Amino acid sequence: MRNVFLFELRFRMRQVSTYLFFLVLFLLTFLFVTTDAVKIGGGDGQIKVNAPIVLGQIVGIMGAFGAVIASALVGTAIYRDFEAQAHELFFTTRLSRAAYFFGRFLGALVVTLFVYSGLLFGVLLGSLMPWVDKNSLGAFRIESYVNVFLVILLPNVLFLSTLFFVFGTLTRSLLAIYLQGVLVFVGWAISLALLGSVENRLVASLFDPFGLASTSVVTRYWTLAEKNSQLLPLTGALLYNRLLWVGLGLGTLALGFRLFQFSAKALVLGKKSPQPPCNGGDKGNLIPYLPPARRGSGGNVFPALLHFYFRDIVRSVPFLVIAAAGTLLLVTNAWMADKLLDNNNSIYPVTRVMVEQVSGSFMLFFLILITFYAGELAWRERTVKLDQIADALPIPTYRVALAKFVALLLVLALLTLGLIVAGVGVQAAKGYFHFELGLYFSYLFGTVYPILICLTALAFMIHTVVNQKFLGHTLVLVSFIATQALPSMGLDHKLYLFGDIPTARLSDMNG
Repeated sequence: MRNVFLFELRFRMRQVSTYLFFLVLFLLTFLFVTTDAVKIGGGDGQIKVNAPIVLGQIVGIMGAFGAVIASALVGTAIYRDFEAQAHELFFTTRLSRAAYFFGRFLGALVVTLFVYSGLLFGVLLGSLMPWVDKNSLGAFRIESYVNVFLVILLPNVLFLSTLFFVFGTLTRSLLAIYLQGVLVFVGWAISLALLGSVENRLVASLFDPFGLASTSVVTRYWTLAEKNSQLLPLTGALLYNRLLWVGLGLGTLALGFRLFQFSAKALVLGKKSPQPPCNGGDKGNLIPYLPPARRGSGGNVFPALLHFYFRDIVRSVPFLVIAAAGTLLLVTNAWMADKLLDNNNSIYPVTRVMVEQVSGSFMLFFLILITFYAGELAWRERTVKLDQIADALPIPTYRVALAKFVALLLVLALLTLGLIVAGVGVQAAKGYFHFELGLYFSYLFGTVYPILICLTALAFMIHTVVNQKFLGHTLVLVSFIATQALPSMGLDHKLYLFGDIPTARLSDMNG
């Protein structure tokens, strides 16, 4: 089991997606502490942003939104062997079923804990930034981070990991693996809805797998001083909640091990995969039919390259995970957009409110996608060791580079259209049907999308000049963070902020 554990750990820590997921969670909490651009839980204005109760809220909320990330990390641990058709090699060795099953799980669990620790590291590093208002911070105490890690983060990750690992191992379906994250988020939303009823508060606190409801119950009557200083107590509703979900997680893992067999067939029933077509009528000839090759001089291959790179992005697992996580956060914020002025009174979900909310909620995910895929596209041929073959082809370099650039812009345009669909959908669900599609398109494609074009060009330029992939990623992120941090340091002139434009203000009276 030790060898399998180390193998899984080394494999995951060599994947760029692992650090991308860590970076997503890290930046969310870093920006929460250092800017007003990101709002995650928080208190009533007098509670310090690094107080244990706020740290617990951050980890609990992002545990729900990051469930899709956990499903990608843990759910594919064994599925990956079947996808690569390497499972038969493992099943015919002397490797025991327990060593294979638990070794894979423990390796994926440690990596998932590392990714989720980005939430705490983001708060920790953000609180050290010189431009942060010190009145919003309490004294640094390492025990606050350790307390939240042990009481909230570790039980949450353990439960999610066992659920996703077992489900992914038994079903061996990539779609089912990622669908779990959405289902967990829906279940969490239902438990929070139950908390609104006084009679069901204790029940809701038990059925909240992320510990938010139970934390609210045990700290409900704390004074302001206690909320700023006290560690989360592992007593009462919080203790019962943690025991319940850790027990369910371990029970799920035990059941999964009992059902798992060294077999090529999944637990669920399904149709057999169709056999590939054979060449000719001879049943013994298993060589698949290949169309005759055609010679060419390179010609105008730009449309084909554009289609290839676009499809390569939208079919990749990191894109699907990031887009799904961003969509969940976007829809949730958009749903609450009509209560921004007062928690007790609602306003109409007018397009002016919705368009600003959906664009602001998804902006961080735009930045993450630009950072990751600009580097992946710029280094794609070198990563798969085909750069020398690609350079020998009769295709001008500028066409390949332009196809990569335009492909990423098309992906961003597709997601921008998705923002419009999400905003209109939320308005319709709330019974408001004056959609103002012209305002959606003019705001998102007139003010937001040009910024994305500039940032994409900057990211490709950096990766072209810097001949080191991860250094390029770092410099791109530094440029994005600097754009957010410079105004807080008094450098708010537009000449300092690359790609920034004057903020467009929308008025219901004159537009």
